[in-house]
Amino acid sequence: MPLSRRCSNTWRGQVANNSRSAYWVRKAHRWLGLLIGIQLLLWTVSGLYFSLVPIETVRGEDRVRALRLRRVLDAPVYEINYQVGGESRIQLADAGSGVLLPPVNREQAIALARVTARRNSTWRLFDFLWMLHIMDFEDRDDFNTGLLQLFAILGVITIVSGFILWAMTTSLFRGRQQ
Repeated sequence: MPLSRRCSNTWRGQVANNSRSAYWVRKAHRWLGLLIGIQLLLWTVSGLYFSLVPIETVRGEDRVRALRLRRVLDAPVYEINYQVGGESRIQLADAGSGVLLPPVNREQAIALARVTARRNSTWRLFDFLWMLHIMDFEDRDDFNTGLLQLFAILGVITIVSGFILWAMTTSLFRGRQQ
């Protein structure tokens, strides 16, 4: 068989193999894209929310004032917020006498937290999106879950398969094969 004919047959075989390979890479890319596309959208939307809403607003810090009259464990007190050397501090004072109160003990702190927890709609939305973002549907604080790692790996595979598809179908590389 002449050399030119053997080269032609070899080239046709490579093109056929490339077509079959491209077909399977394309199929895998589509299914992976479908499988993780929703999670990638949730990551993007929740990341956008995290970047747009200041964390101080989420924590409700915009609602704290320097001096507030409030009831703590059924007693009227002034809550005094101040800073010492750049560190924020809170001191309670009896609202009737103005006498500074000692720090609360453990039981008082637990009871106080149940009355004064600052949960707002911004915080609830942030917490929900954070759960979706890190894919920890129970405690919402572990961003090293196996599910998150699996989806991250599948995301990398999807991106790499997209690059492979691009390389296999672009005229840039097809011209070199001929």
